[in-house]
Amino acid sequence: MSRSRRLLSVLAVSSLLGLAACGGESTAEPDGPDAGSDVTFTGDPVTILSMAPYDNPILDRKEILEVVEAAVKKVNADGGINGSELKLVTCNEGFDPNMAADCAREAVNRDVAAVVGGFAGNGDVILPILEEAGIPWLGTPLISAGELTSAVSFPLSAGAAGLAGLGLQAAKDGCKTVAAPSTETGTASTGLGLLIGAGAQAGGVKEVETIRMPPNVSDYSGIAQQAQGVDCVVMAAAGNVIAGFAAANASLGGTTKMYVMGASISQDILDAAGPVLEGIRTWSTFPVAEDPIWDDAKAAAPSVTDGGEAGWVSLINQNAWVSVVSFANFAASLDEVSSQSVLAGLQAETAFDTLGFTEPIDFTKSFFIPDFARAFNMKAQWVTVEDGKLVPDSDEISDLGEAFASMGQ
Repeated sequence: MSRSRRLLSVLAVSSLLGLAACGGESTAEPDGPDAGSDVTFTGDPVTILSMAPYDNPILDRKEILEVVEAAVKKVNADGGINGSELKLVTCNEGFDPNMAADCAREAVNRDVAAVVGGFAGNGDVILPILEEAGIPWLGTPLISAGELTSAVSFPLSAGAAGLAGLGLQAAKDGCKTVAAPSTETGTASTGLGLLIGAGAQAGGVKEVETIRMPPNVSDYSGIAQQAQGVDCVVMAAAGNVIAGFAAANASLGGTTKMYVMGASISQDILDAAGPVLEGIRTWSTFPVAEDPIWDDAKAAAPSVTDGGEAGWVSLINQNAWVSVVSFANFAASLDEVSSQSVLAGLQAETAFDTLGFTEPIDFTKSFFIPDFARAFNMKAQWVTVEDGKLVPDSDEISDLGEAFASMGQ
């Protein structure tokens, strides 16, 4: 078995990484995407679908759909797509494979031009259905094997592949010993350790210790105790798990530095955890929430901007907005907009324009490791939690793909 195939075992636990994206519950019903628009449209409407899990005990993120709907409203208020109204179909993925399949079939039945943004914990169920129908998914969260290899998957972020980047950055920051606390669900701990370890070892760390956490743990003191004496920990876990570990580490007087997936950080977690999260490091595909580039998004989605949930700190919410507005911009360049034309256009796109939220993305160049082929954009900015906010280390954009360099072609 190739080393890249061994690393791919981490992706069998997409539910764990899905939990890392959880930043709080959202219960408000979002407004319809066309509400308040007085624009007269002249062309045939363009329909997209976006999905998110909600109304389930595992992951409730209807807030994502509020972001998507706000972005659709903004596109339509600005004239739509060359005079055509952008229509939105939303779907509850439910964090359930059967519901996820229903969402994919709904996309087919509604003849959507694309699935755009959103979030799902069951990409391996969704992608085959979209592939058969020739429907692209722009802005996949990139946490499942299907999303990393499917020809209709067009992510804007590094997703799960960014775990290796965390390991490498820990080594670059001078960590000589690294541990990877992860929830014990089958192969989860082993897989996460492999991916994190690949990056850390590329930076000179000899070995990454895996610390297995029982599911549904409420007392993190024992886990933190195991990490005492370790320079740094790298975690892919839910925000509340990271906050719990950080609090336990602080109570023990620990000096262990923490590196976490960006999708784990959310405004409600920062507010609730307070000082114990100070100094935590992560990466971000998009500019931080305080950057003026988000002004339109904040104005369009006041419930997300002013609410007490994940907010604009959330990488998943950011991805939802960028996916919709960049889709509209891209679709406007096409002679006609259908799933076939959008798919063909994306497959040939060498400089996909995200309107300044990222550098242009080349969808024609696969990542050099086949099992991570769709990781088109491995560029990110390193940020640190300071005074309850994510603060960029600098304006420098790093390449998370460096973490895989030692694996060769």
